[in-house]
Amino acid sequence: RQSLGVPPQVKGPFQVVRPPLRTSVNSYTLPILQYIRALPLEVITNAFQISLEEAR
Repeated sequence: RQSLGVPPQVKGPFQVVRPPLRTSVNSYTLPILQYIRALPLEVITNAFQISLEEAR
């Protein structure tokens, strides 16, 4: 029984660790993407123009 009990314990941590990593990445990336999508095109184009002028 001990030999059968070891593999689940080894697989368990990996299965538990992977979802939080994905959710943490989504929790950071999704709000940023939604915020960028919510911005009007004029604000985005103005930001690019300002960045280009500063680059020059």
